[in-house]
Amino acid sequence: MSGSLNICIVASEFQPVPVATWGAIEAVVCEHARALAERGQQVHVLTVGAERRVLSETIDQVTYHRLGRAAVYGGGAAGTLTGSIRFGRAINERCRAIEPDIVHYHSRFPCYVSLKRARRERSACPMVYHAHNWKHAERMRYRRLSLRHAAVQLGRHVDKQIARRCDHVITTSRFMRDSIAATIGGGRDKISVLPNVVDTGLFKPGHATEPSDEVVFVGRVAEEKGLLTLIEAMPRVLREAPGLKLSVIGPEQGRTERGGYGRRCQQLVASLNLEAHVSFEGEVDNDRLPERITAAKAVVVPSVWGEPFGLVALEAIACGVPVVASRVGGLPEIIDQGETGMLVPPGDPEALAEALARVINDGALRRNVHQLGPRIVAERYTRDVIGDQLLAVYERLLG
Repeated sequence: MSGSLNICIVASEFQPVPVATWGAIEAVVCEHARALAERGQQVHVLTVGAERRVLSETIDQVTYHRLGRAAVYGGGAAGTLTGSIRFGRAINERCRAIEPDIVHYHSRFPCYVSLKRARRERSACPMVYHAHNWKHAERMRYRRLSLRHAAVQLGRHVDKQIARRCDHVITTSRFMRDSIAATIGGGRDKISVLPNVVDTGLFKPGHATEPSDEVVFVGRVAEEKGLLTLIEAMPRVLREAPGLKLSVIGPEQGRTERGGYGRRCQQLVASLNLEAHVSFEGEVDNDRLPERITAAKAVVVPSVWGEPFGLVALEAIACGVPVVASRVGGLPEIIDQGETGMLVPPGDPEALAEALARVINDGALRRNVHQLGPRIVAERYTRDVIGDQLLAVYERLLG
C-alpha cells in the first residue's frame, strides 16, 4: 500500500498516556504509536487528561489528544461507567475532525459507546478492537450479588457485542484468540494474535554481578493476580533462603470493585510474622522499574485468573531475570519451562515455594536466563517486530 495511513489509536479511559507509571495497556498504546510513526504513518492517540478541556500535543511524531478528565480508579463503578460514556462520545467528535483511515480501540467501554454511533457516521472506516483481556476467559468466581460479579457480567456482554461488530479483533496470545473464537462462535480469520511489546531500551540486563536477596511482584494488588498465594508460600521459601525479601510493586485498588484485597494481603503478612521480609511499595516510576527487576533474583507472577499475556514476565526475561509464574492463560506461551523460568499450578503455595526456592538457588539457571532471555525478546517482542505485524494487519483490512 502506497502513502501513509491516518490512524487513530484509542487508549484506556483510566489514565492519560504517556504517563510516568503505567500498566500493560498504556505501555502497548505508546509502543504501537511510536512504531507506526517511525514507519511514516500519521498517528493520533486519543486519551484522557487531567483537565476538562481538550488539549493536543505532539511527542515523538505522535499527536496525543487529551479529551477531558480521566475516569480514574477511585470514582467507583458509576464514575467509571459515566466517564467511559463521556470519553466514547468525545472519541467520535475528534474522529470526525481527524477523518482517520482506521480506528484502533484499546478499551472496551469507550469502544462500545463509540462503536454504536460510529457505525452510523463512519461506515467506511475499519474499526479494530484490541482485546487486552476477555471477560469470558477470566475464570474467576465472585459472589453473585457483588459489584465485581456484576462488572464481569456486563464486561462479557460488551466484549461479545464488540467482537461481533468490529471489523477485526487483535489480541495478545493464542489462549485469548481461542477464547474469543469460542465466545463468538468461530471467525478465527477475524482475529489476529499480536504479542505485547517490550521497550528493550528500558528493559535490558543490568550490570550487577550478583543480584540481591530479593524477589519482586509487579502488578495490581488485586485478587486475580494471586498475591495471597505468594505470601502463603513465603515461609516455605524462607526455610531455603532465610534472608530473602519480597517487594510488592503496584497499586492497591482499594476504592474500586476490586477493593479490600490489599488489606487482606497485609493482614496475612502480619499473621505469618513476615513484616521483616515483605514490603508493599506502591507504584514505581516506569524509568525506575527496570533497575528494580534487574536487581532481583526472580520476578514472580502468581496469577490465578486466565492471564491474557503477562507483560511483566516478558519484561523480566528481557532483563535476563528468571520468572516463576502460574501455568495459566498466555503465560506458558512466553515462558520456557526450565529455560527462562518455572511454571506452577495456580493457587498452589507449596508448588510456588518449591519452584521459587529452586530458581533462587540455581545459579546456572539464572545465568542462562541472563544470556538467553534478552535474545528471545529481541527476536520476537520488540517495537520493530510488532510494528511490522500491526501495520500488516491494517493493510490487509484496507485491501
